[in-house]
Amino acid sequence: MLFELIDASKALLTPLIALIALFIAYQQFKMNKLKVKIDVFARRLELYEATRSLLAQIVREGKIDFENALQYARDTSGARFLVGKDVTEYLKEIHSRCIDLASAQDQLYGIDSASTSDRPALIQQKTDALKWLVEQFEPLAKHFEPYISISKLK
Repeated sequence: MLFELIDASKALLTPLIALIALFIAYQQFKMNKLKVKIDVFARRLELYEATRSLLAQIVREGKIDFENALQYARDTSGARFLVGKDVTEYLKEIHSRCIDLASAQDQLYGIDSASTSDRPALIQQKTDALKWLVEQFEPLAKHFEPYISISKLK
C-alpha cells in the first residue's frame, strides 16, 4: 500500500511540475507584454514632453532659433513609429511653424535685416506663427490623449 502511494505521488509529481512551469511561463508572458506597453507609453510621453517643452519655451521667450527647431525635429523624428499619422502630421506642422517663426526673426533682426518694405510682411509672418504656436497647448493634449492615457496600459 505504501509503495502504491509513493508510485502514485511520483506519477502525479511530473504533471504538477509541468503545470507550475506553465503558470510561471504565462505570468512571465503577461509581465513582458505589460513591459512593452510601458516602454511604448514612456516613449510617447517623451514626444509629448518634448513638444510641450518647446511650446513653453516659445511662450516664455516669444521666439525660437533654428538650433532649437532642429533639436525638436531630432527629438520627434521617431514619432511615426509610436503614434498615428494624425499626430505625426501635427508634430510636423509644429516644426514647420517653428521654422517660419525662426526665419521671420532672422530676417527681421539678423545681420542682413529686411528692407523697410519687407518688414510689415515679416512682422505679420512672425505674429501669425507665434500666435498659432502659443495656442497649441490644448490641441497638443487632445492629439496625444489616445496615446498616453494610463487606462490604455491595462
